[in-house]
Amino acid sequence: AGSHGGLVGLGIALAQERQSGKLVVSGVEAGTNAAKSGIKKGTVLCTVDGSSVQGMTLDQVRPLLLGEPHTAVVLGLRGPQGGEIQDFAVIRQVPRGPGPNRPSQQQQVPLRQPSPPIPPGHHLQQQQQQQQ
Repeated sequence: AGSHGGLVGLGIALAQERQSGKLVVSGVEAGTNAAKSGIKKGTVLCTVDGSSVQGMTLDQVRPLLLGEPHTAVVLGLRGPQGGEIQDFAVIRQVPRGPGPNRPSQQQQVPLRQPSPPIPPGHHLQQQQQQQQ
């Protein structure tokens, strides 16, 4: 259920303000195209590809941000104090590592963890100390 069929995001986290309902950028992953394009934490998301997201919930907006890798999406962002909406074109990219709610691309789990080597006679020494 966690997979979106090969769709990827932008490397930004959004939070919805409870009172105003505004969608605010709560985090920008370092090294992503979103960070490189100059998107800053605290800016307010106003449009996605020219369509207003005012009054929409996070769950309604999230599918608009996801898409095929290497496709572009244009985010209209306004600063925390208001002002003009600025457009940021961001290329979607495959996440570099598994995040908290992203399935990892390589699901190769070792069958058993290699245990650290036990020095010979280690168990015997412990037993002898307990008996004394």
